[in-house]
Amino acid sequence: RFLASYGDLQSAEQVRALTELLRPYLLRRTKRDVDLGLVPMEETLLHVEITAYQKTCYRAILEQNRSLLLRGADARTGPSFLNMHMQLRHVCNHPFLLRGVVQAEGLEAA
Repeated sequence: RFLASYGDLQSAEQVRALTELLRPYLLRRTKRDVDLGLVPMEETLLHVEITAYQKTCYRAILEQNRSLLLRGADARTGPSFLNMHMQLRHVCNHPFLLRGVVQAEGLEAA
């Protein structure tokens, strides 16, 4: 029955009828539904120096020095240098996000 009525939309009347049929099942917000009284977002930038360990890891990634980064841990568990930009972001966020660094430091993975 649905395909017979709406399978080939040819007129505005069919589109209006289909819209009315689907309206209770669709979630749609319009500008008048949203609170426009919100204050504009304020962005605060804090520049923080990275730690000495982060600098060491950062340089090891830039130089693609896996031995310095892993310090004798299994090289197969080390980070991939294919996406260097992402690895550098991991170091800046936290050096233990790099694969294999936790084991190289002798710490247990959480």
